[in-house]
Amino acid sequence: MSYTIDVVAEEPSRLDWPALEGALDERRLRVVEAEEVDLAEPWPPDLYVHAYLDGVSTRTVELNRTDTGLSVRVMTASCHEDVRLALALARAALDRGGGTAGGEDGLDLDALDDDWVSGYVDSGVLSVCAMAAREEQPLRIPGPLRTTSIGRRVIDELSAMPEEERVAGFIEVLRRVQWFEDESTFEASPLQIAGTTPETPAMVWGPDVRMYFPGYDHLLLERGGGGPPMVVRVADVPEFAPSARFLDERAFVIDAIPADEWPALLERAAVFEDGGYLPSLPASPPPESPSPQPTDRPWWKFW
Repeated sequence: MSYTIDVVAEEPSRLDWPALEGALDERRLRVVEAEEVDLAEPWPPDLYVHAYLDGVSTRTVELNRTDTGLSVRVMTASCHEDVRLALALARAALDRGGGTAGGEDGLDLDALDDDWVSGYVDSGVLSVCAMAAREEQPLRIPGPLRTTSIGRRVIDELSAMPEEERVAGFIEVLRRVQWFEDESTFEASPLQIAGTTPETPAMVWGPDVRMYFPGYDHLLLERGGGGPPMVVRVADVPEFAPSARFLDERAFVIDAIPADEWPALLERAAVFEDGGYLPSLPASPPPESPSPQPTDRPWWKFW
């Protein structure tokens, strides 16, 4: 679960963002609300902002300027760097405003050391995996830029790893969804087909474009010549486009296919064409993956 550190300051008015940011001297530090809030202005009470490290974070660190100081909240499934960022911000606030600081369970700030950080990250990962293994639908974990889906596919991927690598593997799943992009990658926007319900959006893909698809049920392939697109289920995409790489339970990246190779891809995809794509089409489940043989207790079950 999340964990909150409260700084009760002697001088709360001194807790402004420029001072905290300057104390950390971290070039990768960003704030989600930077374009909505003037962070250079005095920080009013009850303002919530979410900090993260560009290219690194899996979750955000929530900061709430309270009447008495600053509340710093670490989210479940945060990576080690996110937790250390939260601790650094709490220490910077304590140095700036004076007073006292401690965790929600009464631990002093100094007690939240590297061992505590590792334990918190490990327990968060196991908690999320345990919930994902029980739920029929994937869990959705918001991050700085995108939401990651964790379900059976990801659990099976982690289960195939050596036990000591699973926490790092989970963090990598979240991180590759947040930070996969480069200048050559375009992020697909959901396209609502006329007459369909909001539950059945689709995405469009054509030649010469490397795309990130955030995880809807259907993909529309451009046929060219002004004809209607070919509709395929996302679950079938790897069968005819081997470059498709799933990042989490449903989101994936496909490398660009040159225009002269596009007709051949359409031929392969035709086997999987979903001619029954109708307004009432229900969401398709993710593909089944063979589960590991059961043991006395699954690796993600810590009770």
